[in-house]
Amino acid sequence: MKANLDPSRIVYVHGLESSSQSGKARLFAERYPGLVTPDFTGDFEERMGQLVPLLENGIGYVKLAQFQDRTSQELTEAIAGLRAENGNELSGLILDLRNNPGGLLTEAIDVVDEFIDSGLIVSVRGRTEDQTREYYATKNGSFQTFPVVVIVNDGSASASEVVAEALQDSKRAVILGTKTFGKGSVQTIIKLEDGSGLKLTTAKFYAPSGRSINEVGVTPDIKVENSEDQDKQLESAINILNSSESDKTIPKG
Repeated sequence: MKANLDPSRIVYVHGLESSSQSGKARLFAERYPGLVTPDFTGDFEERMGQLVPLLENGIGYVKLAQFQDRTSQELTEAIAGLRAENGNELSGLILDLRNNPGGLLTEAIDVVDEFIDSGLIVSVRGRTEDQTREYYATKNGSFQTFPVVVIVNDGSASASEVVAEALQDSKRAVILGTKTFGKGSVQTIIKLEDGSGLKLTTAKFYAPSGRSINEVGVTPDIKVENSEDQDKQLESAINILNSSESDKTIPKG
């Protein structure tokens, strides 16, 4: 089954930067072919404000290009817009983290916090015990009533892996796609006297299960490879959300 994407709609992506409106539109079209046509008209920022497409049967789709300042807030706004457009609660959400290189760990933690209501999100362990930090869910998440599928690939790294692993370990989402990059570390550059720099790994990210993400990556629950002319991962995510199996990711309580 092919995804029912209207090419006249724009997909909301956090983190795209360009010097002009036309540049943004061109960059967007090049990075996400099939989701937007390069010749659309109108103010790009206004179109971006339309947030994300509502797919078939009340399924929402959000792609995060990276984790920057306000990503979690803009995700909240995006899903609120989807709910309003649907006129009812979403039947499911596809969170696309493919080719997301990461970004701010704090924003990744806040994103996970919206989907779960308790438990460990991630621990950051340094070289000594006093450098260890654990981050827990702090509130009843805003997005507790619909199932979630997260799509990842080998371009998903760092903060995006933290999100995928946390939602997987908490059984809040089905992780679909291919194995992620495996960059779960904090690196510090120490300047040397000769002007060169030494890059040291000063801390590593650990999933709620205690497993290190660094150099390992996140293994999806369902492995799906894409083909050159077909987004099989997106289609599979839609199929999962249209099945009763996806209900298992909705928190009980």
